[in-house]
Amino acid sequence: MSTIQQPDALAITTVVDRDQEKVPIPLASRILHKFYEPIILYVSLNDATRGTAQAPPPEPAIDTSVPKEVFEAFVNKLAHICDKTKGGDSVTAFTVLNNDEENKSVHYLFAANRQSIEQLQSTLSYVNELLRKVSNAPDNAEQQHAVRKNLLYDVLCFNRLRISHYLGKLQFEIEECLKSCGIEDTEDSIMVATELKKLHNSNNSGISLNSSKAECTLIFVP
Repeated sequence: MSTIQQPDALAITTVVDRDQEKVPIPLASRILHKFYEPIILYVSLNDATRGTAQAPPPEPAIDTSVPKEVFEAFVNKLAHICDKTKGGDSVTAFTVLNNDEENKSVHYLFAANRQSIEQLQSTLSYVNELLRKVSNAPDNAEQQHAVRKNLLYDVLCFNRLRISHYLGKLQFEIEECLKSCGIEDTEDSIMVATELKKLHNSNNSGISLNSSKAECTLIFVP
């Protein structure tokens, strides 16, 4: 069982921005001890629930004949494709406001969990470019294919850090499956291993964790 030792000094330290010095703030013992109860509970819950997370349920089908459902799906997807990193820092929420006083303009407002000003500016430029391409998309279904491909390229490149994480996990699982196929050594396992090796090779030719957008190499399936 995890234990947390109490500090020798009954004090909390803070950092003064001016000179970055740590300044102790004396506290009464009974006040300081109150901090340890939620911390112990937090550690206990982490230990008890580790590895018990379940996959989210599949998204419900969208009725494209209902404008409200289409609009909500569009806003949800817009927020989803801005969550570019694993861990929650880039989880994003959008709201769309209609302003009749400004020539019936539409305002897109978004917020993220923990992003710097530079990161928010990057997201802003990315979303502006996506919306511009969507607004200029042709009505012709054949010409829309090229637009979809271009939009997919932008989305995948912007989210390359998250995708690289998934590719790494996929590569690990493929290697584990290949080991199992080698142990079984049956006709079915050989056939499965052949297809897994193809997937493994295509995985290695995907995007790199350190690649920039200009260097982002993607394989598009028509």
